[in-house]
Amino acid sequence: MENSLLNLLERTRRIGTWTVDVQQNVCLWSPATYAIHEEDPTKPIVLETAINYYIPEHRPIIERCVQEGIEQEKPWDVELQLQTARGRICWVRAIGEPVFESGELVGLHGIFEDIDDRKSLAVERETLLHRMLEGERIGKLGHWHWDMESGTRQWTPGIKKLLGLSEQDEPLTTEQYLARVLAEDRELFSRTMQHATSPGRHADANFTVVYRMTVGEQERHLQTDGSIHRNANGELEALSGVTIDRTVEFEARREINELNRRLVLALGASGVGVWEWNVRTDALIWDQQMYALYGIEENDFSGAYEAWQTGLHSDDRGPAEAQIQQALTNNEKFDAVFRIVWPDGTVRTIQGVADVVLGADGAPLRMIGVNWDITEIVAIRRELERSNDELAQFAYRTSHDLKGPLTSIRRVASYMREDIDAGNLEEAKLNARKIEARADAMEVMVLGILDAAKAELTETPSEPIELETIIQEVLENTRSLREDSGVVVRASVDCVKQVHLPYIRIYQILYNLVSNGIKYADPNRDDSFVEVTATKRLGFLELSIQDNGLGIPDADSAAPYEMFRRFHTNISGSGLGLYIVKKHIESLGGEIHLVTSDAGTRFELKIPHRGELA
Repeated sequence: MENSLLNLLERTRRIGTWTVDVQQNVCLWSPATYAIHEEDPTKPIVLETAINYYIPEHRPIIERCVQEGIEQEKPWDVELQLQTARGRICWVRAIGEPVFESGELVGLHGIFEDIDDRKSLAVERETLLHRMLEGERIGKLGHWHWDMESGTRQWTPGIKKLLGLSEQDEPLTTEQYLARVLAEDRELFSRTMQHATSPGRHADANFTVVYRMTVGEQERHLQTDGSIHRNANGELEALSGVTIDRTVEFEARREINELNRRLVLALGASGVGVWEWNVRTDALIWDQQMYALYGIEENDFSGAYEAWQTGLHSDDRGPAEAQIQQALTNNEKFDAVFRIVWPDGTVRTIQGVADVVLGADGAPLRMIGVNWDITEIVAIRRELERSNDELAQFAYRTSHDLKGPLTSIRRVASYMREDIDAGNLEEAKLNARKIEARADAMEVMVLGILDAAKAELTETPSEPIELETIIQEVLENTRSLREDSGVVVRASVDCVKQVHLPYIRIYQILYNLVSNGIKYADPNRDDSFVEVTATKRLGFLELSIQDNGLGIPDADSAAPYEMFRRFHTNISGSGLGLYIVKKHIESLGGEIHLVTSDAGTRFELKIPHRGELA
């Protein structure tokens, strides 16, 4: 009976027995022991052979156990690896002890157990546990389990470290945990847990809650993902899950949001709009500044490349599209200036710059770029170009017009010296009068140049001025012209007398227009006049200077205001009067319109006043 039970135990548990006769150096193995070694059961086994089955790393251990058993009568129980007769590596448990008879060692015996399955599972478990703990360390997370029936909580080392606890510390209670959650997030945490564990929730339900917790002196952002486990009756059995430290992510997100906010503010302040075009799907994405640049609302934008095309000025559409295609074809930067037309007809000039982004296949995938409005810059550039042209013309005409009188004066002066040497005083007097006339002409030219420079460069503040007073000054300073020509100047001031405008500019405007009306009076008329009218409108001062003189022949809208432009060469003048008037009007932000014919000339001026009319 006992042998049968022993055989059954050996077969089912893979446990064998063994003995060693130290005198004969012979090992006796049971059938199970042979089977564990995958060895021929008829093969004789000696102690040295039995030890050599163990792998080289474990062989010294079993040798030490045998030696200590013989010399120190010490039993052993070890788990080692051996290599079977078929070459298989497996785990075994070797238990042994010395055998004595009459106080004398006669042998060793023990038990041999195949534990490969159990040991492999244990090793795998240890490996998985090590990997889990390493994953917890790298991922800054921890696992937890809460058995609701027993009330026990199990925390891995990862979650303890996450919460600033040592591995020896006990898991926190619910009250202790909640106390560490920031007050602003505590209600959210409690409400999430209550909802997840409520009776109405189905079994194995999941929940997620993100909250902040104080760990030491630091504030941490944590995320807990958990599962609810219920029994067949729907009763709550346990909670389990993982808690992750997301502080770095939240801080990075906060920094990114702050950078985005600053970028949006910077782009908004600079007027730069950002866009992205998916070349393959034709989707066009604009930021808010782009809508402002193109004068449309977000709801009116279709979000496709065609929407950009539609907004282009008809004259610039072809060139702009060609530059886009060139950038895509050559994988080069898009850099273009083009005009757009707002829905209300306003034309603006845009600078566009973009890079081409290639896909994995090397073909264009997206274009990412910026736009900004350069309408004012273009206008300033054109004004500078015009000013440079005017300056060059001014220098040329000035040198030419001044050189002529100087040459004439020098020549006449030489004649006068000859006349004086010859005693011909009457001829000398005649030449002196010619020099005087030439000097007067030069004075007119020089004064005109100075007035033109003042109109272009002088910064003049607004001040309270009386139009009637300015008109009287103009009449006084043109008295000799009026008396010589017989022209009558009439004035009508149909507005409150005092306005806030630069005195010198209003004076120069009125003086030049009135003096022109007098100089270019029709000599065939007996009733020549110049009429000045000042009228107040809402926010504007309107001036009208009308005469019945010679008019301006063949004048278009711009020609009369060109520098040194003269239409009646038989009448002396610098050719700068109307140029000066136009400069003053532009400086005041006003408008000037000319109506001219054989019946005379009328200038209509509209000037915004600076401040209220007094």
